[in-house]
Amino acid sequence: MDKADVRIRELAAASVLDRSRLLAGRGGLDRPVARVVVRDIGPGTRLQVRGGDLVVARRAGVPGGGEGRQLIARLATGGAAALAFVDGHYLPGALAGVRHAADEAGLPLFALPRGVDAPAAAHAIEAALESGGAAAAGHALRAASALARAARDGGVAAIVTTLAAETGLGVLLQAEDGRRLAMAGRADGRRVAARAVPGGELTLHGIGAGVLAEPLLEQAASLVALEAARGDPAAAERARREADAVRRALEPGGAWPEPVVVLAIAGAEPPVAGLLRAELGATCGAADDDLVALLPLPFEQATLDRIVAGAAWGAGAASADIVAGLREARAARALGPAMGRPPTFEAVRVLDGLLRAFGPGGIGELRARVLGDLPPDVEETLAAYLETGLSVAGAAARIYVHKNTVRYRLRRAETLTGRRLDDLADRLELETAILGKLLENPLDGGSRPGVGLS
Repeated sequence: MDKADVRIRELAAASVLDRSRLLAGRGGLDRPVARVVVRDIGPGTRLQVRGGDLVVARRAGVPGGGEGRQLIARLATGGAAALAFVDGHYLPGALAGVRHAADEAGLPLFALPRGVDAPAAAHAIEAALESGGAAAAGHALRAASALARAARDGGVAAIVTTLAAETGLGVLLQAEDGRRLAMAGRADGRRVAARAVPGGELTLHGIGAGVLAEPLLEQAASLVALEAARGDPAAAERARREADAVRRALEPGGAWPEPVVVLAIAGAEPPVAGLLRAELGATCGAADDDLVALLPLPFEQATLDRIVAGAAWGAGAASADIVAGLREARAARALGPAMGRPPTFEAVRVLDGLLRAFGPGGIGELRARVLGDLPPDVEETLAAYLETGLSVAGAAARIYVHKNTVRYRLRRAETLTGRRLDDLADRLELETAILGKLLENPLDGGSRPGVGLS
């Protein structure tokens, strides 16, 4: 099943790829992933791929030399998302040319842990992809929130400790003169990445880094910089006044003098607050572990996209009701990535309404009642047919079967569910049940009694 807007970086963060060695192609971690395919790869293999294929090699061997470089070029030209293979016992430099080609093409090259069964690994990665990136985004959201809490509760030392825990790497904060200011984890591996901070440098050390390591390092360095900036009395007083104003607006009966767009961004006080204030005139505060930013209208969407790029965020509809706007923003943050849509409430309004209408567990009950008797291949075909705009040809291309097979399985789906695809009400129920696979468990755990998604 194709999944929109899922990137290798996100998928790897929530799958076995995060425990694999990223040998090359780090610059291509934003390649989109549509499907996971298992292929034989070895000398003489003529590999054909489609755009968005994450290729998992069934054999351990990856050809070196010119043949290996040609393989990488063929994958990159065909639009493949990445190549993963089981780590073998390679001589030093044996894949140097292949790695260089992958770096030049921006094609991520993963070495799966030794002993891993390639088809089983592919199945696990496919399961993560089936979430539409929700599990990956959830992982990133939890890690970002953990760093923000550490900054709030323990300052610089806690940021360093949390960064080490979330990345599994050694973390070292040192001054410009070389003094060690804080350290956590084992910092005796190779230097993986570094970011400048006021008066020094924050570095990651280890053998292999997961795909979230550098984004989390970026956030941690910004939080360290924010801690250093707290010595500015004027900036601190402005932040305090804004936080108080947002807190009052979030109290029962509170409101804002004019309609604004409410943003909910992971982290109690991430450094993007300064950019939102300076470039968009936002008023910033906090609620739980979120930065809450109130954007005056109108604002430039391109500027907002640039500032919040890489963060877990959501935007409510324009309103003076800040409490409702925050609920909408959190719903958008949860449902947008899960459904391959922008994290804005206007893009997920109907989906949010479904969640709240069905209540806790309601979507899951519908799915079990409507689709519970369907064999997996019939359910997959039904989903592909609905997702491709009721196209038999589109469904056949998506799941690699003949059009007659699609027609046969659709007739079985109608028989087993007792619903007809040419009846609007029946089809709506089937579509809602299919959506339930993603809607039942959005990133914050699902809908809650009396609240819906919050």
